[in-house]
Amino acid sequence: MFEECSNSCGLIAAFISALCIGSFGVPLKSDACIKMNADPLIMQTYKTFMLFSTSWLVLLFGVPLQFTPFGILSGLFWILGGTAGIYAIRNAGLAVAIGTWAPTSVITSFFWGIFIFEEKIKSPTQVCVAILLLMTGLIGMGRYSKKFNIDDDLTRDDNSEKDEYNAHVCEAEEQTGHFKNPSKRGPGIVSEEEKPFLHNSSTVKNITEKVNNKLDKDRANIGGKCKTNFVYRLYSRLSRRDLGILAAVFNGCWGGTTMIPMHYARSHGIWGPGYLISFACGSMFVLIMLWMVRFGHHLYQTNYDLAASYQALPSFHFRELSVSGIFSGLLLCIGLFSSMIAILSLGQAIGNSLVNAKVIISGLWGIFFYKEITGKEFISKWLLSAAIAVFGILLLVYQK
Repeated sequence: MFEECSNSCGLIAAFISALCIGSFGVPLKSDACIKMNADPLIMQTYKTFMLFSTSWLVLLFGVPLQFTPFGILSGLFWILGGTAGIYAIRNAGLAVAIGTWAPTSVITSFFWGIFIFEEKIKSPTQVCVAILLLMTGLIGMGRYSKKFNIDDDLTRDDNSEKDEYNAHVCEAEEQTGHFKNPSKRGPGIVSEEEKPFLHNSSTVKNITEKVNNKLDKDRANIGGKCKTNFVYRLYSRLSRRDLGILAAVFNGCWGGTTMIPMHYARSHGIWGPGYLISFACGSMFVLIMLWMVRFGHHLYQTNYDLAASYQALPSFHFRELSVSGIFSGLLLCIGLFSSMIAILSLGQAIGNSLVNAKVIISGLWGIFFYKEITGKEFISKWLLSAAIAVFGILLLVYQK
């Protein structure tokens, strides 16, 4: 039934997709996610679980149960790109993050659709102009999003700061054999009155420097002593916003190719919504592999201590994060399903480019709800950029 979807149907699907994908990041910026400092892979797990759970609903629409290994390839693109996208939203803001990865995704879709799949269009020149206008508008929307202070919106968990400090002290005490008052504390716990003593000790300072070097190399001693931050070295050179923007660019380039394998699966008779189950199963497989890799990384760092490696894994905080994660995943599932219909009807170049109107939706959330964009000058320039993007979208629609 979806193969008979007209161009009008494809346009409606593209609008729904842009609305849902442009809003899926809203739950990820909830107070609970910020308070718990949720790990991006945790939120990606919630999203993937929802994708896997809801993908089977396409069978109710008469879609046959089929599977293709290309779904695993799509899952590889989506899981890694999606995790980077969550990190980007949490650290650069909703408007900036989506406003950054959308243009790169447009470039990716345009390249594959026109030059690889040779999709027919009315005028290559007009398509190039439309893509240029769309990218100009999207970049402008990202550019005129306020550079809000990440420390006000998302700070590192206070306990992690204390744990990192106490980890230095704990290891220093162990190596020197000096414990000022071990009976009153457990491993890695340092009282306020002990800090001057510790900082005035040259021996402890030297050992603490050695421990800092170990942290730079992401060498963790988890059992309550050290916590690893996988971007520790990057934090010393780049701001959180910079890291968020880099993650958004990666999501646009890497995650923007998520639906490309679907075109190759078409030769096996699997296309559009019929590809969703393969995509969901492949994503779940890649997610499990990614968790295994992460556990193996901690296992190596802790000298193959299973208990410490398990403790090193981030907590799901089900009570606090499940609602945000599931709702975000549901919005994304609807958006992905709609994007498949849009691409099926309109083609990769135009369909996926229209879906990237999601940046307008995310920008509106950023302006009116999160106040990421403030000041008349910034708002007016953002709206002008949005108008340019919309004009580019309308010109793309004319090409079909």
